[in-house]
Amino acid sequence: MSLNLDVLISIMSVFARPETKALISMMHTCRALYSAGVPYLLQWDVTLWRDEQLESFYRFIFSGKEPRFHYLRNLGVYLHKLRSPKLLAEILQHASCLEELSLQDCQVLDEDPQIARAIASLPNIKQLVLRGSKKTDTALYMFGQMQPSLVKLSLAPPYGSYLYEDDIRMLSSIGSLQELNIRNPKFTSAGLKFPQLRALELSDCRNAPLVKPLVLSFPNLRVLKVSIQWMHWDQMLNPIATERHREKNKQAQLNHSWKDLDFVLGSDRDLYLMALTCKIHCLEVTSVKSGGAPKLSAVLADSRPTDLRLTMDTETFGIECLKEILGQGLEQLTHLSLSITLQINDTPRTESFIIALMDAIRELTITHLKLRFTWDDLSGGHSDKAPMEMILCLKAKPTEDTVGHALAERAMLAVPSLRYMLVECTYQADSFWQMEGDMEHRCLKKLSGDDCLQIMRNDVNKTKP
Repeated sequence: MSLNLDVLISIMSVFARPETKALISMMHTCRALYSAGVPYLLQWDVTLWRDEQLESFYRFIFSGKEPRFHYLRNLGVYLHKLRSPKLLAEILQHASCLEELSLQDCQVLDEDPQIARAIASLPNIKQLVLRGSKKTDTALYMFGQMQPSLVKLSLAPPYGSYLYEDDIRMLSSIGSLQELNIRNPKFTSAGLKFPQLRALELSDCRNAPLVKPLVLSFPNLRVLKVSIQWMHWDQMLNPIATERHREKNKQAQLNHSWKDLDFVLGSDRDLYLMALTCKIHCLEVTSVKSGGAPKLSAVLADSRPTDLRLTMDTETFGIECLKEILGQGLEQLTHLSLSITLQINDTPRTESFIIALMDAIRELTITHLKLRFTWDDLSGGHSDKAPMEMILCLKAKPTEDTVGHALAERAMLAVPSLRYMLVECTYQADSFWQMEGDMEHRCLKKLSGDDCLQIMRNDVNKTKP
């Protein structure tokens, strides 16, 4: 039986997923499907690691009766030195629909001036990633000529190198820029002016950031992400220096502070040093450890979040600390998300963790709760069972809703204000629950995946960038 070409193309669109071989297999069957598959092939990331790949891609995108450039959306060039820089320049000159571009080493900009000119002229570029970044005349020209479509920029100098204010200042000419990710920055003053910026990520910082220059340089910020390389920060083991840095940040905010922030992300130690005193709507804390409980409690008291997301591992976090963290200063909290890594061969400890978890949230007045459990097998073995069923001491025959229903029932009894709960657990299907009824006659109603997406998107994730 032969199929209509339109039907085959529809089937091909289903196979058009990243890293799938089915699409390429269909393209190799005949010329018609080969041509029809090009748009689907180029709508995903195109990554070039070697000069041979660049040359092969050049031949591919310039061949064919119809132009293929306008299908290219995302291009990553991970070469430190180009054997044929003119090939990349010519590709970029024709890639008028390119939206995302990543260069592993921005020194390729100096290998052929046409590369920088082509990047600056891309009419639909939205996101640009430059690694090995350094201030050059070529880069200055490019940033000064960028099209107003660019909204997100990532700069990553070589490891061990700082990105200084002068390097960042050259970006001020990009008036459309809304998101900026810079690795290992060093701010010493408030000489930068980015009033249009909405999201800032400071990654792999070797110096703990000072809040004052950030507030003055990025006054209208809504999203802030911070990660400090504690192994390189000289004062990390000095509690006196830590408290001095924190106090300096707090004092600076008496005169210069953001009114509020939509989303802030960092570890408990990062956030403690930043000492943000403004209202934070959504606070995500990575790698929560037992020793950081007092610091995190201080952060929560200052930020007063309505949406709190914590990531923890039972190997480094004692559940008794969770009650200390959630015990005070969270009167405005309505959404709580806990991502917990459990040990697959430590059933007694995990059982006590679940019991203590329900006790820790008992005093909260949250309406939305998300619990995400993953399993870490330290012995190196693997299990295809559902260990949570044993931990919850379930007597009924397990079903796909067993774990979710049991956890939702316990949470409903512990937190009278709870209305919605999402349970994600390894070896189990995700389940979403609504708590119905009044205080004395509450019951659980399982909601569909569509309901879950709608409610979680409008409520739990509404402040997530």
